[in-house]
Amino acid sequence: MAIKHILRNNVLTLRLLIGATTVSIIVILSIVSFLLVREHRTAELAAIRTSLNIVQLVGRDVQNTVNLYDSALNTLIDVSKRSDLSSVSQPLQHMLLFDKAEQTPANGGFYLLNDQGDLVADSRTLAPPK
Repeated sequence: MAIKHILRNNVLTLRLLIGATTVSIIVILSIVSFLLVREHRTAELAAIRTSLNIVQLVGRDVQNTVNLYDSALNTLIDVSKRSDLSSVSQPLQHMLLFDKAEQTPANGGFYLLNDQGDLVADSRTLAPPK
């Protein structure tokens, strides 16, 4: 009888140990899964915020560049329409015409054409075109 009781207690203890271990593993896996999902969501939201910030920065930069080119072209048009422009020296004319053009990024050159499409002035050279 004593042997049956000891074996029965060992079996109960073994089953209880296996059950407790299984429950512990399930709880640990659940906690880890929850933390991974939460971290993934946090990283996803951070990536979305960062990408929106980059888009806004690029948009502002493009708008700023367009405004610079617009200002340079408007100044070029306004100065070229002045009747007293021909009375000043060639270097001063060039400076007045293309002063704003020098402030534009990646300036490949601005060209002033007349009504017939002939080149009147070039922002990259001071000499009058031939």
